[in-house]
Amino acid sequence: MKKLWMAGCLLTASTLSHSVDVSISTNSIVFSENNADNISISVSGPENFNDAFKSDSGFIEINIQEINQSKDGTYQFDATATSVVGSTQVSDNNGRGSVSKNIVTSDGASGHFRIDNGEFIVDSEVE
Repeated sequence: MKKLWMAGCLLTASTLSHSVDVSISTNSIVFSENNADNISISVSGPENFNDAFKSDSGFIEINIQEINQSKDGTYQFDATATSVVGSTQVSDNNGRGSVSKNIVTSDGASGHFRIDNGEFIVDSEVE
């Protein structure tokens, strides 16, 4: 019997209307948000592992070898996707005049996944 387990089932989505989609295969994990301008992922796990991944699009695929050299254990992730939806002029009282600032929205997801024998453990239990 091999137990298979998927992070997608364990996600905690953001409270906004959309969330970052997460899909896992045995050798990679994909984070995507169709309307995002960029996406940032932080991953933590065994042996004080911490790493960050960033894409200047709404899609990022992380290969298992990029995560703690594929060491076995349970890992946590936080994903944030941002989109620029407009801009506004802001005047500061500092003598520099007005500047343009972006107005952004963000979506996110968090959860965990497991690596066992150099593979992501995916899906639900199989007996």
